[in-house]
Amino acid sequence: MTDGYDPVPYPSLCHPQTHPDWLRVLGLLFGVEPTPAPVERARILELGCACGGNLLPMAEHLPASRFVGIDRSRTQIDRAQADAQALGLDNLELHVADILELDPATLGRFDYIICHGVFSWVSRPVQDRILALLPALLEPRGLAVVSYNVYPGCHAREMVRQLMKYRTRGVASPTLQLAAARTVLDFVTNAVAARREHAGVTEPEAYSLALAREREVVRRVPDAYLFHEHLEPDNAPLYFHEFIGRVGAVNDGAGLGYVCDASLDTMVARDLAPATLTELAKLAEATDDPLAVEQYLDFVRNRELRVSVLSRGDSRRARQIQPAALPGLRFAMHGQVHCDDPTQLLASEAPVSFQILSSPDAKLSIGASDPLTKAALVELCAVWPTSVGFEQLERSARGRLATAGHDSTTPTREQLVASLIECMVRNAVVARCWEPPIGAASSARPRISAFNRRMAGRDGWLAALEHRPFVLEPTLAHLVPLLDGTRDHDALLDALAGLVETGDLTPRQDGEPIRDPAALRAALAEFLRASLRSLAQLPALMGDPVSASES
Repeated sequence: MTDGYDPVPYPSLCHPQTHPDWLRVLGLLFGVEPTPAPVERARILELGCACGGNLLPMAEHLPASRFVGIDRSRTQIDRAQADAQALGLDNLELHVADILELDPATLGRFDYIICHGVFSWVSRPVQDRILALLPALLEPRGLAVVSYNVYPGCHAREMVRQLMKYRTRGVASPTLQLAAARTVLDFVTNAVAARREHAGVTEPEAYSLALAREREVVRRVPDAYLFHEHLEPDNAPLYFHEFIGRVGAVNDGAGLGYVCDASLDTMVARDLAPATLTELAKLAEATDDPLAVEQYLDFVRNRELRVSVLSRGDSRRARQIQPAALPGLRFAMHGQVHCDDPTQLLASEAPVSFQILSSPDAKLSIGASDPLTKAALVELCAVWPTSVGFEQLERSARGRLATAGHDSTTPTREQLVASLIECMVRNAVVARCWEPPIGAASSARPRISAFNRRMAGRDGWLAALEHRPFVLEPTLAHLVPLLDGTRDHDALLDALAGLVETGDLTPRQDGEPIRDPAALRAALAEFLRASLRSLAQLPALMGDPVSASES
């Protein structure tokens, strides 16, 4: 079996929106019944698993769960199998197979099914087969997550894709296709700009602006992304309402139903102006489609990609987040937070804004005026990047209020629940059921997972314990493979000194290599401290798993 991913393998990374624990959280929040399975003992299938960058770290951290990965590319499955064997993962099966030929009776049923980066990039018959397979493969309590390109955001990209496809018709070599695709986009973009200049046109024009924007995107992306996003035979975006229509039309077995988007912040309109919200409400009232608001939000945001969570059609699910689900969850800040002196913050009755420093959005912050909410956010800041169960969070928050001299019995649990929901939909707080084994920078013998040590040394990236990909600086990529838990800090410094001797690591001061032995040792020690602090904040350093009694 040949596949377009054999000659040009696609970078295989992890995707936090597809982690089964996040899917379980979403299922609980939206009242899916039967209740989704605990991820510690679940069966998980990934359709289109590539080299296993998404599946292998899950299998490593959830040894009592069973994982199955399927992909058409023999090259990518062989690489994934080699990694799984090197890591000693005996809870993972990997198969070369065509989705059209999969037999549900042979595969069995699964608690979670992942189909990320596949649906839009295959033919219509394969898409239909995916949707038909999901209810046949899902347990009654199962959840699936499917990503797909959507309009209107993909209209400009589709225009550029058609230009590139036209230019590369008849070109067999992927290398020549990629060169020709980049060149023709430069030619057309420059030609449009030159034509406007020649005609003396100065007003902005949608076509030229779209071309320039897409060219900047293409210049930033690696060849593998360009090849599979723009030059693949199949890349079929659709509107959200069209996808939902196809989901609802599945009549095989139990059928399928839409639960929610895998990104809660995209389902609400917190980023829109008040006047826009008023008009949006009028549009929603004019239709009996409960998902119309989500489609209008796609139009407003010019959305390009969706990640949808689905359940079997015979399961129960709610249209809104269910507050009653929150006491069963754990919570953590979504990133490092600047938090002033907690005692002073809680002593004041003024509202407090918490700036999330490590968020991709530099302006992301969350405000709180309710005393119990402020105390809870202070507690989450204190324990970050780990999470805390709701009951413990409420107890700790009330304890902080009492210490600050407030009446800790007056604030209501209902207000805390509502505030945490608001924090989640604003992407400031994340919920979990399962706590990853997060460690601290102060560990005597720092440890990184075997998967991450292998990926760092070979591919220069790692999967943070929250299942987010992180590309490493070259110097950090040299350190991570050493963090196997057997070396204390002195031994790590000795190992780093060895890398200096081999020329793999070159500490510098004022642009020049450090030669003095004492200065070199000091520079390596500072590098080690800073690196361990960064790895702990990702988080990537491992500690002991959280037991059920600590939840």
